[in-house]
Amino acid sequence: MSSVERVRRAGSQGAEWFRNRFELIRNRLREDDGASLVEYALLISLIAVVCISAMTFFGKAVSSKFSQQGSCVQAAGNGGNPVGCN
Repeated sequence: MSSVERVRRAGSQGAEWFRNRFELIRNRLREDDGASLVEYALLISLIAVVCISAMTFFGKAVSSKFSQQGSCVQAAGNGGNPVGCN
């Protein structure tokens, strides 16, 4: 085999390798698996927005309720008679 034939064969093998890689990339881009990842990301971000909004809206009421219950637990632990606790 002459050197010219070796170069041609190597060139055709390189072109075939490139075509195979191009087909692989093109097939990967056509798959729909990436869409589910985007959908999950949107769903998680929506849940986060709802949680943050709820915490902002109900934050003060929940904080005061926890403080009241904490005072009741502390008074009961000290042997006192907690007033206003259910």
